[in-house]
This record gives sequence, structure tokens and C-alpha cells, in this order.
Amino acid sequence: MNALIVHPHSTDGKVALLAHLLERLHHAVQYVDNLDELSKQASSGTNPAIVVIPNLPPLTTTPRQIAGLAETLNRHFFVYVSDDISSDDYKALIRSGSAEWVTWKSAVTELADITRRRGEQNGAKSGAAAGPPHAVVSFVGTVGGGGNTTLAMETGIALASGKAGERMKVALVDLDFQRSVVCDYLDVQPRLDLQELLHNPERLDEYLLDIFTTKHPSGLDIFAAPPSNIALDSVQPTVVYALLDQLFERYPLVLLDVPAMWMPWTGAIISNSDEVVVTGRYSVPAIKQIVYNLRGLEELKVSKERTLVVVNHCERKLIGGVARNQEMDGALTGFRVEYVQADVPFATECVNTGESMLQKSPVRGVCRDIKRVAKLVSAVTPRSHAAVAKAS
Repeated sequence: MNALIVHPHSTDGKVALLAHLLERLHHAVQYVDNLDELSKQASSGTNPAIVVIPNLPPLTTTPRQIAGLAETLNRHFFVYVSDDISSDDYKALIRSGSAEWVTWKSAVTELADITRRRGEQNGAKSGAAAGPPHAVVSFVGTVGGGGNTTLAMETGIALASGKAGERMKVALVDLDFQRSVVCDYLDVQPRLDLQELLHNPERLDEYLLDIFTTKHPSGLDIFAAPPSNIALDSVQPTVVYALLDQLFERYPLVLLDVPAMWMPWTGAIISNSDEVVVTGRYSVPAIKQIVYNLRGLEELKVSKERTLVVVNHCERKLIGGVARNQEMDGALTGFRVEYVQADVPFATECVNTGESMLQKSPVRGVCRDIKRVAKLVSAVTPRSHAAVAKAS
């Protein structure tokens, strides 16, 4: 695939970095001084390409100009690279249908993702076979504060930022539409605007989905709403299903952070997940709540083979591993169980600085425990379903 970098100085350090990244992705890189020259080349029959436009002097190209050009030259796909962008400019790029914005910090993962998507689109146009079915994993907490969101988030980051050849394209959806905290934990901006969908969920398409995406530097895509007092009964199941249906088409793995509060759509989502991860603390009351949730899964026809119990905040032993209680373990007999040790000072530091535990110190015991969970999640075998069943 061809790649064009629009900038007059190919020796600029950041321009050279972009060229290096594109070459690693097997692009044939060419340089174009400005948009006028690009337009002339396009009119002479240039093959479709990824066009990368860095926001670096002396260029003064605006996102609106790029959006306009993308609509005209829609054989190409335009990538605007800058540290930040206004919401209106970002929407203009996405709605052009052939443009995207990436940050310098996330350029490595984003350019790889754009390359993959363009390759898939070209394959679809040439009649290539469809990719493998997509998997859905629901993380279900027993009570608030049990670490369900953190576990889902860190699992997603582990899978999205793994070794080359093992990375997965992962979406994390926080289904707490009033008080989502996942973006606060990672110091990123939540973008999911439910008001856009409440009265017309059918309008959600891939371009609007791009606007709703919060991209983390690890490669994890997050879908979370900013804090609000939205009436939960106004979020009809059709709204949730419309969002999830779009995600299931785009991502090989979708992780759902399911809040403890039961909603009209909760049962359908859980029962149609390929795997359900039930989380809770390692204490007698919390284990009782986990057992209660496991009985609820049985009523939803979720088998033990599709269930994983993860017990959080376990006390560490001096010689390594976690301290176990025979009586509490006995209550979970027959289920797959993983234990995640507590590391409160480290977890608190990461939350306060907006960093992922796995990215900050992957060798710590709690991170090794989470990576074991992530490995199990990555091995989930999708069942034969395209989307969540629509329960009436």
C-alpha cells in the first residue's frame, strides 16, 4: 500500500519518525510538499494511498481543509497528526468518511490500526473471505468498589498492548452510563454521547462510532459516557443494542464492564456473552455475593464452562502468592477461579496519576495475576452469534 506524507521537510525528526513507522507497516512512502501538489498528483491518477499530514511548521493546514479534501479525494484515506484537536474539527474529519485524527503519542498503534482497517476494506471489496467471529466477554461485579472496572480495563490493556503478533484489537464498554470512571482512571476524555442516540439509535454508523471512541495509547479503544444525571430508564435496550451491534462488527474482542445495578438489558447481554467474568473481593460477605451472582448466571443458562470467577484484593503471602481460606474457596467449588492479590498503594498511585498498572510496572505481583486473567480471556472461543439477542 502507498503512503504519502504531506510536508516540505522530509528530514524533520517527526516527519522521519512517521516515515519509519509507515515503512515498518510495509507502505511505500513518498513525500508531497503541500496539499496543492497532492491534488495535482491525485488528478493524474495516483493509486489509492494513506495520506499522512503532520501538524508541523511551516504547514498551516487545518482539519477542515483536510476534511474537504478527503470528501473530494475519497479514494485516499487522510490522517491528521497533532497533539490535540477541537471536537468540531474532529467531527468534520470523521464525517468526511475518509479521514482520521491521531496523536503523536499514539501514532504507532493508530497507524497500524488504520492500515489493518484499510486492508480489510480492500479485501472486502475484492471478495475476500470474512474474518473470524468476534468474542464478547462481560465483567460482572458483585458490588461497587470490588475492582470490576479496574480488572476489565487492565485486561483490555494487556491484550491490546501485548507482544507483536499477540496484540488484539479490543473495545472496552463501560455500561454505567451515569457514573463511568474508567476514563478518569486513565486520564482520558470520555466521548460516548448517549443523547445522540436516545431518540434515534438507528442513526449510529461507523462514523459516529469513531466520534464516540476514546483511544488509549496502549491501543485499547474505550466507549464510556461522561458523568451525568441521565435518567437510566430513558436508555432503552434498543440504544444499548445498537451500540453493541456496531462494536461487534468492528472488534475481534469486546469487553463489557457491567454495573452491579440490574437494567432491562442486563440479562440479555450477560446470557449472550461468550464468557462471563464474575468479580468480587476476598471476604466472606463478598464471596456470598459472588455465589448469589453465580446462581443468577445459572438461571440465565450461562454454563460453568462460560464462567470465570476472579477474586480481587487478596492478601499476599510473604513467600509470594495469595493467602487462601479453605472455607471461602469451598463455596466456589466447580468453577474456574483466579485470585488477584491486593496492592493498594500501587493501585492508588496509578489511579491518581492516570496510569495503567500493567504499563507502569508489569512485573509486579498484581500485574502478573491480571495477565493470567487476560490470557484466559484471549482464549475465549466465540459462540455462533452475530450480536446480542434482542430481548423484549
